[in-house]
Amino acid sequence: MIFALATDENTLLVFTSVTDAMVYCEGIDVEDGGWSFWDHVGRALDAEFHIPNHRDGFTVGSGSYRLVPAADKATLGDSLTSIGQIGDNPHFPTLSAVGGTPCKRRSGVPAWGLTNHSSRTRFAGRLNSGVRQLMDDSWTSQLIGQTVNAIEQWEGGTCAITLTGGYNIQIESLWRLLISGTLKRTSQDEGQIFGLNEPVHAVSELSGTLLGHTLIAVQVAQGTADLTLHFGVLILQAVADSSGYEAWQVVGPSGMVAVGQGGGNVVVYG
Repeated sequence: MIFALATDENTLLVFTSVTDAMVYCEGIDVEDGGWSFWDHVGRALDAEFHIPNHRDGFTVGSGSYRLVPAADKATLGDSLTSIGQIGDNPHFPTLSAVGGTPCKRRSGVPAWGLTNHSSRTRFAGRLNSGVRQLMDDSWTSQLIGQTVNAIEQWEGGTCAITLTGGYNIQIESLWRLLISGTLKRTSQDEGQIFGLNEPVHAVSELSGTLLGHTLIAVQVAQGTADLTLHFGVLILQAVADSSGYEAWQVVGPSGMVAVGQGGGNVVVYG
């Protein structure tokens, strides 16, 4: 859940997912101060752009951003008294109702480590017409032949995989690495000892294993939206571990965004 304040109307909007919020809130407006954000427990968020907005005097275009913690900004609780109204939503009938604590992810970590691509037209109360149910594998075919350039863990726990061609895969859920069909490592191993001399550094091991390898096949499981990435004998799986939160997101250079939603659904933007 993400809270977004439309500063020009002084209206608080409530979005079920960070993806919905960032599709609705265009990058141009965000950069111009048109939106303020808070996560599901009311902590302030900042928009961090990794693809700048485009302005050339005749045309403008929204870039891409992700939401990151902003410890220097006021919490939602401290800001409520200055907010004029709340938009229609199924969660909070009034502004005063927002004073309670919204739902948390099972790990207690907000799912704000996602990327936005918002160069689409907004429609009040629903996602834009570019959002569709996954009907084919056109987006997965774009990933085939791309090579792993970098793997890092963002603040908040997201495992971000950068591929050649401008593609990025962000795993919010449990991931596991298989080698020749045998389980080698999972994200839940992070910090464990397992009789070793030092704790497991799961993402570092994942990076050391996959860096430089080429993706040869992509599979999405029906019913669960589990994502499986094949690098020859190396296989990386993003396993959905929530019925309500996104498990993974794939972002492409042309504006394509594929999201593995809670409940086993997959939607594609652009």
